[in-house]
Amino acid sequence: MTITVEEIDSKLQTLSEDKLTAVYHFVSYLADQDFDISDVSARDLMFASEDLIAKDWDTPEEDKAWADL
Repeated sequence: MTITVEEIDSKLQTLSEDKLTAVYHFVSYLADQDFDISDVSARDLMFASEDLIAKDWDTPEEDKAWADL
């Protein structure tokens, strides 16, 4: 599957500021790393997005929602 810059740009135009921040961090991570994308594991991607996701997870509301687990 080939994705064009125009297709990516079209999707970006629909995102909220928070989602654009997530995209920026993810793209920055990819750009700053020296690797072949086929070598990237789901675990690597998880750690790359951990700080961004943490701001949504580390809240009193989330603590309350998961307190019984």
